[in-house]
Amino acid sequence: MTSGMPPKSGDTPNEHACAARVTGGAAAGAVAPRRLQRAGSAAVLLAVLPACLLPVALPGTLIAAALAGCRDEGPDRAHLDERHRDGFGGLIRSADPAEPVDVDRAASDPDALVRAVRVPHHRVAEALGAHVFRATSSVDATVTGGSEPEAREQLDVSARIEYAEPQRFRALVESSADYGREIIFADGQLYLRPRYGAFHRRAPSDEHEPASWRDDIYAELAGHLELLAPGLAVRDGGAADVGGRPARRIELVRAETPRQMPVTSAPQRAWRKSVEVESLSGEVFLDRETGVPLRARLEGVAHAQRDQRLVRMHIVVEHFIEGIGQAVAIAAPPEDQWIDTPVRSREVAEREHLLEDIAQPARPAPTPENTPTGASGEGRPGRRRAAPEETP
Repeated sequence: MTSGMPPKSGDTPNEHACAARVTGGAAAGAVAPRRLQRAGSAAVLLAVLPACLLPVALPGTLIAAALAGCRDEGPDRAHLDERHRDGFGGLIRSADPAEPVDVDRAASDPDALVRAVRVPHHRVAEALGAHVFRATSSVDATVTGGSEPEAREQLDVSARIEYAEPQRFRALVESSADYGREIIFADGQLYLRPRYGAFHRRAPSDEHEPASWRDDIYAELAGHLELLAPGLAVRDGGAADVGGRPARRIELVRAETPRQMPVTSAPQRAWRKSVEVESLSGEVFLDRETGVPLRARLEGVAHAQRDQRLVRMHIVVEHFIEGIGQAVAIAAPPEDQWIDTPVRSREVAEREHLLEDIAQPARPAPTPENTPTGASGEGRPGRRRAAPEETP
């Protein structure tokens, strides 16, 4: 059965849930999104873990650069979103036209299932209307071999989107690495804040920006499933019911024979050619009407070679969509909680967007130690005028 939600050309989850825009998550995916794509051991991991994405909220952290969802959508595609075309050797993803979600085929074809999971949130929202999305992911990475000592780190990410309509939503990403981001879109204004700090209020930079944030945060499951795809096989679990909606249950198992997967030519992602899946299990419930993954659980262990060292990752992801069609109340934050930053510094944002895999962030993420407190700016407690380079 082909769902009534055919993804448009270029539809793919932005490379963060996981979580490197994770906030900073989302993709935010083995580690997080664009502004979301997750110390002894941190220095080692930063040097050796695969820099695939940054979940929306973890700029500069160890696993964030290494594990996050590692969303890679096929030959020479460095997925960001449909507004960015690849003129940089695969560093920015230009997506090929996507096929409609075929629920029946996804129950027997792992590639069809991956395509269904990769449908971005703005398409999901068009199909479902008001709803609440939430997801959690955990990546436990161990690095061995070479001249450096063994290093280990774990990154836990949680993501949530409360969606009322295209012009009104709230999104939140948090991680165990003490990074995070909250985004509210209401009354035509974006309110964005890091985990520790005030909201920055501004108009969207273009008509697509609000949806791009949601796409990044939502991509947690897709990013991790793509990383494990070489070892993915599926089994038809039959008809099911999820929250009163007819669904198709699809079991995830480890393939007896590894599958050959297309890998981008970008040198920064060459490590993906060495990914081997040791174990994989889980289930995905696809909505019978729309093909949207209403509920999913993924667990797997994989390893890959990176800079002559072995990176072994244990990944667990859970994904839920609830409250479909129910009213969601979204309001702008109180006036004493935001800073008015009407002009966005595109130079810094674009620099981080393009170089997130090959350069450190231009500035550290705010923490309780480096975030100013006290009265300033407009004379309101905790308020101050943001410099252009601080604008989210």
